[in-house]
Amino acid sequence: MTIKQLDHALKREFGMDVTYQAVHKAITQLEEEKLIQKGEKGYQLHPDWITKITHLSNSISRAYLTNSPLDIEKEFTQFTLPTWLHVGRFGAFRFDVEYPNPENKSGICNWIHVWPVIGLSSEEVEVLQKNYHKN
Repeated sequence: MTIKQLDHALKREFGMDVTYQAVHKAITQLEEEKLIQKGEKGYQLHPDWITKITHLSNSISRAYLTNSPLDIEKEFTQFTLPTWLHVGRFGAFRFDVEYPNPENKSGICNWIHVWPVIGLSSEEVEVLQKNYHKN
């Protein structure tokens, strides 16, 4: 899809009220992170990213079927939240509660899509910034 097609789909199919500029910024970021690439007819998933996801899926499948530990050194947690506000409030108020770090180990939280803090109160933004700097 092209950026224009993605912009229309987000508005029409998902009822998202986003600007064309926000869609363009998110697409640019995804392209920089090599999750997508521009093809002849628009943007598509990047083959290297598909390979990485396939490898991870195969590792998880083998570990599950053989009842053995994963052959990777990291633990992954993935979930979806219904709105941008939920993302912000999760990061501000629930992340530390649901994923405590008493040993102060390093951690990575990969936010794939750019999201605005519009709608969050100034107090929520302060807590979110504090949590980001701490983690």
